[in-house]
Amino acid sequence: MDEYWTDIDNIAEYKKGIFDALDKKIFIKTDQINKRNNKYISKKYQINKSVKVYAPCFISDNVIIDKNVILKPSLFGNFR
Repeated sequence: MDEYWTDIDNIAEYKKGIFDALDKKIFIKTDQINKRNNKYISKKYQINKSVKVYAPCFISDNVIIDKNVILKPSLFGNFR
């Protein structure tokens, strides 16, 4: 099997999957994504200018983030 699989029925495995993606241990299709400073951010997003984003971070299409939010290393969005 060439695919990546993890059972995310608990928070530890869920976090492991997220950080495997952010650490580039698995491939996430990133067309339509701007990569800058290890931040992968969609071209179709709504993020308030007051938001602070810390790498590594992946934000997919149609994500809306309101003001005064701090994004620590994470994955946000809908993934297929």
